[in-house]
Amino acid sequence: MEAVPPTANTLSAQDAPLDSAHLIALSFIVETALLSLITVATLLIYVLFNAIRNHIRRPSGHGRPPWRFIRTATDYYFFNLFFMDLIQSLGSILDVRWIHNGRVDADSTYCSAQGFIKQFGNVGIALSTLVITIHTFAVLFLRWR
Repeated sequence: MEAVPPTANTLSAQDAPLDSAHLIALSFIVETALLSLITVATLLIYVLFNAIRNHIRRPSGHGRPPWRFIRTATDYYFFNLFFMDLIQSLGSILDVRWIHNGRVDADSTYCSAQGFIKQFGNVGIALSTLVITIHTFAVLFLRWR
């Protein structure tokens, strides 16, 4: 039995069309990523709105300290976690192209960019979670202040 030489008409496993199960699964991924993006963006916009409002309207001086956007290290950690979640959500929303085309072009620049965005978000979320965990352990068990 002779091997058939590859031609321009043969599809590689990377460029195979997506079946309906994969399209449905990708649709759910895009929907949850969009929900995550809207939720986190709404939370960040709300916090930013309060920061701007409290910056414009100064405290009355009756013992109320001025409100700051970031007061503690934990605020930095959670802001970074939310920002990385936004990036990861954007990377997952880019799956819309694969749903629309009905296939994944694995060798395309779009696929590489999407992979970079998703990987950057995943690593950022993992590192933010690690820092929050270490900080929580240090505060609770080692009694750091």
